[in-house]
Amino acid sequence: MNDVWIIDITSQNPNWISLEFQNNVIPSLRLYHTSIVCNKGKASRMIIIFDGRDSNLNSLNDLWGLR
Repeated sequence: MNDVWIIDITSQNPNWISLEFQNNVIPSLRLYHTSIVCNKGKASRMIIIFDGRDSNLNSLNDLWGLR
């Protein structure tokens, strides 16, 4: 579907939030990726997405930082 959703599991009432992208610059559709939320420094609260595979199972080998 090529959409991104986040949930804050530290919240008292966690709920899913859809991320909106500016300028239509978005990561390509992927599966089997790795992602993490940074909590220190200039990248604090940034979601980092790395690698994964496209719909043809080709390796993507790219990195995205979503704020």
